[in-house]
Amino acid sequence: MFNKILVPFDNGEKAHKALDTAIELAKKFNSEITILTSFDMSRFTLQLSYTSLGREIDERFHKDTEAVVNDAVEKVRKEGIEVKAEIIKDNPGEAIVKYAEKEGIGLITMGSNNRGTVDRMFFGSVSYFVLHNAHCAVLVIKE
Repeated sequence: MFNKILVPFDNGEKAHKALDTAIELAKKFNSEITILTSFDMSRFTLQLSYTSLGREIDERFHKDTEAVVNDAVEKVRKEGIEVKAEIIKDNPGEAIVKYAEKEGIGLITMGSNNRGTVDRMFFGSVSYFVLHNAHCAVLVIKE
């Protein structure tokens, strides 16, 4: 039913709950999981992007994001589930919808308000955007 499950992830509490839910579903449906993190730093570093400070901020953010995503990947791997990760520099809602369509994702499992420690990369209501624009099923975890 759900061969591929996409989990937008920012290390927030609801993102962790969405990941746990995706793991349980992947076990039941023998699915693979993709953990996707998307952020658009241009809002913050546009003015700084031409300076060494701007590049340093961007590089550090990306490195920290990789560490968070790698931890999530390891959690899924320990459950014996096939997993991969993607980090995309783009508007989160649009990146999630585009990725899901391009990769033939059957289910997106996400938190209702993904605001976590990865510098609040999911601004606004990303879940609302995804729910109304995704071509596949979307499961929004509220608590």
